[in-house]
Amino acid sequence: MRLPIKTAIYLSLASLFIAFAGVFTLNWFIHKSMIHEIDEILVSHLELVESKLKELPKNQISLNDIDDNPHVEMVSPNIKIKPTFTDANEIDLVVNEPTPIRVLKTTIATPYHNFLVTVKQPYEEFEEIATKLSVGVGVCFLVLIFLMLLLNFLVYRELWKPFYRIIDKLRTY
Repeated sequence: MRLPIKTAIYLSLASLFIAFAGVFTLNWFIHKSMIHEIDEILVSHLELVESKLKELPKNQISLNDIDDNPHVEMVSPNIKIKPTFTDANEIDLVVNEPTPIRVLKTTIATPYHNFLVTVKQPYEEFEEIATKLSVGVGVCFLVLIFLMLLLNFLVYRELWKPFYRIIDKLRTY
Protein backbone atom coordinates (compact mmCIF):
# COMPACT_ATOMS: atom_id res chain seq x y z
CA MET A 1 0.00 0.00 0.00
CA ARG A 2 1.36 3.40 -0.90
CA LEU A 3 2.38 5.70 1.95
CA PRO A 4 0.00 8.61 1.11
CA ILE A 5 -3.00 6.25 1.12
CA LYS A 6 -1.90 4.59 4.34
CA THR A 7 -1.34 7.99 5.96
CA ALA A 8 -4.77 9.18 4.78
CA ILE A 9 -6.42 6.08 6.26
CA TYR A 10 -4.78 6.63 9.65
CA LEU A 11 -5.72 10.31 9.59
CA SER A 12 -9.29 9.40 8.59
CA LEU A 13 -9.73 6.98 11.46
CA ALA A 14 -8.32 9.42 14.00
CA SER A 15 -10.36 12.30 12.59
CA LEU A 16 -13.61 10.32 12.62
CA PHE A 17 -13.06 9.35 16.24
CA ILE A 18 -12.37 12.98 17.15
CA ALA A 19 -15.38 14.15 15.11
CA PHE A 20 -17.81 11.77 16.79
CA ALA A 21 -16.45 12.59 20.24
CA GLY A 22 -16.75 16.29 19.41
CA VAL A 23 -20.34 15.95 18.14
CA PHE A 24 -21.46 14.06 21.25
CA THR A 25 -19.67 16.53 23.53
CA LEU A 26 -21.25 19.44 21.68
CA ASN A 27 -24.69 17.85 21.93
CA TRP A 28 -24.23 17.37 25.68
CA PHE A 29 -23.05 20.97 26.08
CA ILE A 30 -25.99 22.37 24.07
CA HIS A 31 -28.46 20.28 26.10
CA LYS A 32 -26.95 21.44 29.41
CA SER A 33 -27.02 25.07 28.24
CA MET A 34 -30.64 24.68 27.15
CA ILE A 35 -31.66 23.24 30.53
CA HIS A 36 -29.81 26.10 32.26
CA GLU A 37 -31.72 28.69 30.21
CA ILE A 38 -35.06 26.97 30.90
CA ASP A 39 -34.22 26.95 34.61
CA GLU A 40 -33.55 30.70 34.44
CA ILE A 41 -36.96 31.22 32.79
CA LEU A 42 -38.61 29.18 35.56
CA VAL A 43 -36.81 31.13 38.31
CA SER A 44 -37.86 34.48 36.83
CA HIS A 45 -41.45 33.23 36.54
CA LEU A 46 -41.29 32.05 40.16
CA GLU A 47 -40.01 35.45 41.30
CA LEU A 48 -42.96 37.11 39.56
CA VAL A 49 -45.38 34.70 41.26
CA GLU A 50 -43.72 35.32 44.62
CA SER A 51 -44.11 39.09 44.28
CA LYS A 52 -47.79 38.65 43.34
CA LEU A 53 -48.40 36.31 46.27
CA LYS A 54 -46.82 38.70 48.75
CA GLU A 55 -49.16 41.45 47.52
CA LEU A 56 -52.29 39.34 48.06
CA PRO A 57 -54.73 40.58 50.69
CA LYS A 58 -55.33 38.37 53.72
CA ASN A 59 -58.69 37.01 52.52
CA GLN A 60 -57.53 36.06 48.99
CA ILE A 61 -55.73 32.74 48.85
CA SER A 62 -55.11 32.10 45.15
CA LEU A 63 -53.93 33.60 41.90
CA ASN A 64 -56.26 33.35 38.95
CA ASP A 65 -54.55 31.79 35.96
CA ILE A 66 -56.36 30.11 33.12
CA ASP A 67 -53.82 27.37 32.31
CA ASP A 68 -52.89 26.50 35.91
CA ASN A 69 -49.31 27.58 35.34
CA PRO A 70 -48.14 28.40 37.90
CA HIS A 71 -50.08 26.01 40.07
CA VAL A 72 -50.48 27.61 43.50
CA GLU A 73 -52.00 25.81 46.46
CA MET A 74 -52.12 26.72 50.10
CA VAL A 75 -50.25 24.33 52.43
CA SER A 76 -49.63 24.23 56.16
CA PRO A 77 -46.97 26.62 57.49
CA ASN A 78 -44.66 23.82 58.64
CA ILE A 79 -44.18 22.49 55.07
CA LYS A 80 -41.04 23.96 53.57
CA ILE A 81 -39.73 22.81 50.20
CA LYS A 82 -36.56 24.21 48.73
CA PRO A 83 -36.66 25.10 45.02
CA THR A 84 -36.43 21.81 43.15
CA PHE A 85 -36.06 21.33 39.40
CA THR A 86 -37.35 18.12 37.79
CA ASP A 87 -38.11 16.80 34.32
CA ALA A 88 -41.51 15.31 33.58
CA ASN A 89 -43.94 14.59 30.77
CA GLU A 90 -47.31 16.23 30.39
CA ILE A 91 -50.06 15.54 27.89
CA ASP A 92 -50.26 18.28 25.28
CA LEU A 93 -53.98 18.91 24.85
CA VAL A 94 -53.59 20.15 21.26
CA VAL A 95 -51.98 16.99 19.85
CA ASN A 96 -52.93 14.67 22.73
CA GLU A 97 -49.36 13.38 23.12
CA PRO A 98 -46.88 13.58 25.98
CA THR A 99 -44.47 16.49 25.84
CA PRO A 100 -41.36 16.99 27.98
CA ILE A 101 -41.56 19.75 30.57
CA ARG A 102 -39.23 21.21 33.18
CA VAL A 103 -40.83 21.77 36.59
CA LEU A 104 -39.80 24.06 39.43
CA LYS A 105 -41.50 23.38 42.76
CA THR A 106 -41.06 25.31 46.01
CA THR A 107 -42.93 26.79 48.94
CA ILE A 108 -43.40 30.50 49.37
CA ALA A 109 -44.24 31.95 52.75
CA THR A 110 -46.26 35.17 52.87
CA PRO A 111 -47.28 37.06 56.01
CA TYR A 112 -50.69 35.33 55.98
CA HIS A 113 -50.27 31.99 54.22
CA ASN A 114 -47.80 29.36 53.03
CA PHE A 115 -48.10 28.34 49.36
CA LEU A 116 -46.78 25.43 47.36
CA VAL A 117 -45.93 26.80 43.90
CA THR A 118 -45.30 24.65 40.84
CA VAL A 119 -44.07 26.38 37.67
CA LYS A 120 -43.83 24.42 34.40
CA GLN A 121 -42.08 25.12 31.11
CA PRO A 122 -42.39 22.82 28.09
CA TYR A 123 -39.08 22.41 26.30
CA GLU A 124 -39.83 20.27 23.28
CA GLU A 125 -39.14 23.21 20.93
CA PHE A 126 -35.85 23.92 22.72
CA GLU A 127 -34.94 20.24 22.34
CA GLU A 128 -35.73 20.33 18.61
CA ILE A 129 -33.56 23.42 18.14
CA ALA A 130 -30.73 21.82 20.11
CA THR A 131 -30.95 18.63 18.05
CA LYS A 132 -30.99 20.51 14.73
CA LEU A 133 -28.07 22.64 15.86
CA SER A 134 -26.08 19.57 16.93
CA VAL A 135 -26.79 17.75 13.67
CA GLY A 136 -25.93 20.83 11.61
CA VAL A 137 -22.66 21.40 13.41
CA GLY A 138 -21.87 17.68 13.22
CA VAL A 139 -22.43 17.58 9.46
CA CYS A 140 -20.31 20.72 8.99
CA PHE A 141 -17.61 19.16 11.16
CA LEU A 142 -17.62 15.95 9.07
CA VAL A 143 -17.50 17.94 5.81
CA LEU A 144 -14.55 19.93 7.13
CA ILE A 145 -12.77 16.73 8.14
CA PHE A 146 -13.42 15.24 4.69
CA LEU A 147 -12.02 18.36 3.03
CA MET A 148 -9.03 18.33 5.37
CA LEU A 149 -8.34 14.67 4.55
CA LEU A 150 -8.64 15.35 0.82
CA LEU A 151 -6.23 18.25 1.12
CA ASN A 152 -3.84 16.15 3.22
CA PHE A 153 -3.98 13.36 0.65
CA LEU A 154 -3.18 15.77 -2.19
CA VAL A 155 -0.36 17.40 -0.21
CA TYR A 156 1.10 14.07 0.86
CA ARG A 157 0.96 12.79 -2.70
CA GLU A 158 3.01 15.78 -3.86
CA LEU A 159 5.39 15.53 -0.91
CA TRP A 160 6.09 11.84 -1.52
CA LYS A 161 6.65 12.17 -5.30
CA PRO A 162 10.43 12.72 -4.98
CA PHE A 163 10.66 9.69 -2.71
CA TYR A 164 8.82 7.49 -5.22
CA ARG A 165 10.97 8.82 -8.07
CA ILE A 166 14.06 7.74 -6.12
CA ILE A 167 12.50 4.32 -5.48
CA ASP A 168 11.70 3.92 -9.18
CA LYS A 169 15.28 4.86 -10.11
CA LEU A 170 16.61 2.37 -7.59
CA ARG A 171 14.42 -0.37 -9.11
CA THR A 172 15.83 0.30 -12.58
CA TYR A 173 19.39 0.40 -11.27
